[in-house]
Amino acid sequence: MDNLFFRRVLLVEDEGLTRSAMKSLILSSEPTLDIDEAGSYEEAVERLQRDAYDLIFLDYQLGREHTGLELLHWVQQQELSLHVVMLSARDDRETVLDCIKNGAGGFISKASEEGGAVFREALETILNGRVYLAQ
Repeated sequence: MDNLFFRRVLLVEDEGLTRSAMKSLILSSEPTLDIDEAGSYEEAVERLQRDAYDLIFLDYQLGREHTGLELLHWVQQQELSLHVVMLSARDDRETVLDCIKNGAGGFISKASEEGGAVFREALETILNGRVYLAQ
């Protein structure tokens, strides 16, 4: 895949096993990406304050205390120039539109029956500079 848009990626997912699987899927599709991980809102903020990223894959629900939308709002308040893709098992129309309305540049459903195939299709779309929305 010819990725002309992104090099540095932050993967924000509170479930360690899910985060590891997603990182593996991303790297299998685009091995040249430099991927950092964060398991919480606080860890993501710390990384974003310290390092520059082009792309964030952001879980909609980050544990019990924070949501991905809160982190998305923080990114916007800091005026960080990066592309945010939301991830969620909640893929109803209202959730997807809420994410996009709040500034996400894409949405990937973690609830898809096709699993890895859908994630790879979404990843290819995003890495080619287009918006991907759950279908």
